[in-house]
Amino acid sequence: MGYTKTQIGMVNKVVGLWSMVLGGIVGGILMLKIGINKALWLFGVGQIVTILGYVLIAHVWLHPDFIPNIVSWWGGLWGSGAFENFEFEFPSVTLLSLVVGGEALGAGLGTACFVAYMCRETNRSYVATQLALFTALSAIPRTVCVAVTGYIINWAGWENFFIICFALAIPGMVMLIRIAPYNGEK
Repeated sequence: MGYTKTQIGMVNKVVGLWSMVLGGIVGGILMLKIGINKALWLFGVGQIVTILGYVLIAHVWLHPDFIPNIVSWWGGLWGSGAFENFEFEFPSVTLLSLVVGGEALGAGLGTACFVAYMCRETNRSYVATQLALFTALSAIPRTVCVAVTGYIINWAGWENFFIICFALAIPGMVMLIRIAPYNGEK
């Protein structure tokens, strides 16, 4: 989409890393306050919504006037001249940083909660073994899916690929109704 490998690497390794660390810390603290079940729901929704940031990047790549038009509309809505001199050039490292940072923050929140959930579900006599098994099992979809994503992107395009990712995350949220009801135990 026009980003260099250096730009992508720097944003992922700097913004992504620190956002994920922050998400893990904040997620752990918030989870203690609201409970694991509620955190699974809230952080899961956060993770799904952040996928839409990549849809935005792909859309802007295909329609470069999208953001300037939105900013112009927003400025006209408020009747101020604050956005008259707004300039936007794609590829935007700022936009990429916001999207990667938001997604990594959501991933950190979700990971903190997911690990706590797995610990809660293990048998106290076999915590280490079961936690290792659960962690390995949770990595299988990511490992298998990565092999076919290039084909899906070639077939559907980037924007549709991220919409598909968004849609594929919904069944996991629906499963929470059964395994972690929102008002269930902490």
